[in-house]
Parts: sequence; structure tokens; C-alpha cells
Amino acid sequence: MTRRGALGGPDTGSALHHREHGSATVLGLAIAAGTLLLVLALSALAGAIAARGAAQSAADLAALAAAQSLAQAELRGVGPAEGVREACALAAAAARRNEAHLESCRRVGVRMIDVATSRPVAGWGVARAQARAGPRP
Repeated sequence: MTRRGALGGPDTGSALHHREHGSATVLGLAIAAGTLLLVLALSALAGAIAARGAAQSAADLAALAAAQSLAQAELRGVGPAEGVREACALAAAAARRNEAHLESCRRVGVRMIDVATSRPVAGWGVARAQARAGPRP
């Protein structure tokens, strides 16, 4: 048997039905907002990971360039201090070409060079990396 309203038409439901009217729209908007925030967070994380990888590549290349320069300076008979200055200048140029900044460059042992680079992460800070290069002992 069908329930009838006050005017003889079908009953449109209880007061509970009227309170729930439009709740699916609110739920849909909440899900869309949550999905948008998740996508933004994941894209920021991906950008940070990419910047860290780029900073590491720049550090690796800068260290290799500096180690090669240091070896060539030694073969030319250049003094150790001047050889390190030349090597670190070359490391800084290699880092710049890879859109990074050379944070530090120092000689480690007799023929090893240790470098640190940084690269900005859009809106988040700085990605840093280190590398060491030189002949095998």
C-alpha cells in the first residue's frame, strides 16, 4: 500500500529525507577537493625528487671535472694549492652548466676531490648533493 500525503499525492518522505537533500553534492565536492590536494602533494614530491637527482648529477659531473683538472695540474707540475684552485673553479663552472650552485670543493687525500652542490626546489627550499672523484687507491 502506498502512503499518501496530506493532499492525496504520494508522500515525499519524512523529515530525514529533506535534511539529506544535496548531501551527495557536498560529498562529491569533498572528494574532488581531497583528490586535488593529493595530486598537488604528489607533484610537489615529484619536483623535489627531480631536483635532488639534478643536484646529484651536477655534483657527480663537477667532481669528475675537478678530479681530471687536478690530475692534469699535477702532470703540468702546478703546485697543490694552485691545482686545487683550478680544479674547484672548473667544478663551479660544471655545476653552473647543470643549473646548480657549488657549495663546497675540497681536496681529500692526495688526488681526491670532494664537492657539494645545491639546486633550488620550486617553492620548497634547496636540494643538496655530494660527490667525490679521483683515481682508485
